[in-house]
Amino acid sequence: MTERGYLGIDWGSTDVGIALADPETRIALAFATFRNDDTLIDRIILTVEQEHIGTIVIGIPRRDMMRSQTG
Repeated sequence: MTERGYLGIDWGSTDVGIALADPETRIALAFATFRNDDTLIDRIILTVEQEHIGTIVIGIPRRDMMRSQTG
């Protein structure tokens, strides 16, 4: 069985950055920027299927991390 790749999501209110990493190196490289609109989830699903993704990693914005640590 072959290992499946990784997909990273950098979620923003207007745009969503997508990065891919192969299972061997796990080094993420920019893949695409999608608009955060009604078609976003469908485009992410299509990318997961086409790129044989096994793991999805969602980034947390620094400002949100800082807010939760001080809160």
